Amino acid sequence: MATATLIEGTIEVIGREKNGQYGPYKPVLFKLADGSEIWKSYKPDAPELAQLRKGQTYQLVKVGDEIKLVAPGQSTPQAQATTPPIAPAHQTDPYRMGDDQKRDVAAYVSQMGDLLAYCRNVAQQKLGDVEEETIRTSTASLFITAQRKFNL
Repeated sequence: MATATLIEGTIEVIGREKNGQYGPYKPVLFKLADGSEIWKSYKPDAPELAQLRKGQTYQLVKVGDEIKLVAPGQSTPQAQATTPPIAPAHQTDPYRMGDDQKRDVAAYVSQMGDLLAYCRNVAQQKLGDVEEETIRTSTASLFITAQRKFNL
């Protein structure tokens, strides 16, 4: 009987939907603490896929060649004795971030600000002379849609 190994993986990439030998799927790349990587495929309508977020750390259970995501609040009999589930984990304390992490956050926030400004410009150009509230809500819709489509 194969033993279960509990591992933590941080999501690096949530890929676009692809068609494979067994139908459509979305690839997800988990980077492990030791630097190795694990690709896991999900059906596009898989409920757990909707809960996954880039940059979050999750627990995975490896049994032989099979790797399963441990749902938040769930544990396996083998994993229960070792570590409680932590998905999603590692919420960062902003006051204890290193300089590199602070720069990464600042760059990300700047990029999101640029995207928001671009969405506002597009909304103004496409909608023309409309009320400010319409521009604001359209900007928010464009921004959220872009974030979801490109996993930002």
